Amino acid sequence: MKKLCLAFMALLCMNFNASSQDYDFGDVSMSELKETYYPTDSTASAAMLYRKELVTFFFNTTTGFQQEREVHVRIKIYDKEGLDWANEKIILYQGGNGDNENVSKIKGYTYNLVDGKIEQDKLRKKGIFEEDASENYVLTTLTMPNVKVGSVIEYKYKLTSPFPVIDDINLQYSIPVKKLDVYLSTPQFFSYKKVLNPKAIFVPSLKES
Repeated sequence: MKKLCLAFMALLCMNFNASSQDYDFGDVSMSELKETYYPTDSTASAAMLYRKELVTFFFNTTTGFQQEREVHVRIKIYDKEGLDWANEKIILYQGGNGDNENVSKIKGYTYNLVDGKIEQDKLRKKGIFEEDASENYVLTTLTMPNVKVGSVIEYKYKLTSPFPVIDDINLQYSIPVKKLDVYLSTPQFFSYKKVLNPKAIFVPSLKES
């Protein structure tokens, strides 16, 4: 397998903070909840504390290679405008004949600081909505529970696709990004072109192995 690793920190603010903090799912800190503004951009309505995308392929004896994309996101909400980030929208292609993309292993929590203690609310099925976006696309929306100013939200999911084409990977967002990890692992006989957005203000360095 060919591997491409992209590791970025504070992309939007261009502030490379070499924090050694780990971002294990569910391990939200008291300091994250107490934070009232983003240190390098006090005007930010929210901040992406962490985003990880892991793209791999596995071989299915019936359908051939299948693509898996695992996503893990942690976001801090600073004000009312930031509440818009409490929803994650996932677009899935539905082509019929087995050519369907699927999302699974959805898990999410909202964390709030209440009387000095961390309380968490679990994302449940009633917070997951599915609707037809068009003839061939389905929109799955994750609506995080009990989100308010000061909350930290965290969710993860796995997207499975029968297609070898890898969707665009965003490296910049409209809010600050503290840490972004992207890992790609592709079969040796798959050849991909790495195309960067020429309008981007950040140009990453790519490492292959």
